[in-house]
Amino acid sequence: MKKIFYVGLLIIIFIFGLSLGTKGTTNKNKLVDDAKEKFEEEITTPNNDYKSINDNYEENIFNSSAGMIDKIIQKIIAKIKAKI
Repeated sequence: MKKIFYVGLLIIIFIFGLSLGTKGTTNKNKLVDDAKEKFEEEITTPNNDYKSINDNYEENIFNSSAGMIDKIIQKIIAKIKAKI
């Protein structure tokens, strides 16, 4: 009975994570495609003065909390897998 509970819990967590990743009208793929199109337009223009943007992201509370949550989720899933 415990195995069924843990498998069900794992499935619920997995589906919840998938739903979080698909919410919103702009996702990461769309943002990357838009940036790529803008970049291609700028570099194909003759006599352009293209200046690159800085892609280095600074560490802030959102990045650090997301990292902590990710580690917690990985530990929970590892414990569930160990019990199965």
